[in-house]
Amino acid sequence: APLLSAEQLPRHFVDGGVCMFGVPFDGGVTNRPGTRHGPREVRNASSLMRAVHPTFRVNPFEQCPISDLGDVPFSEPFVTRRCHDETATFA
Repeated sequence: APLLSAEQLPRHFVDGGVCMFGVPFDGGVTNRPGTRHGPREVRNASSLMRAVHPTFRVNPFEQCPISDLGDVPFSEPFVTRRCHDETATFA
């Protein structure tokens, strides 16, 4: 089966589908930073994803359109309240 990555998904909302977006933010933690790298790593891990599920033999992308809207662009990444508001607006 061909490989399919989140990088190949449409970058706009597809009506009736599912969309995902990243929130690269770890400003709310004091001793465990790094969650800001999560969205990139999810996309990296998806690079090994097959278009057809190996057990169920279905292509989820044919069942439901999926799109990746990218990451929330934070204007002030060190202002927690602002980041929360921008995430809510982006969603």
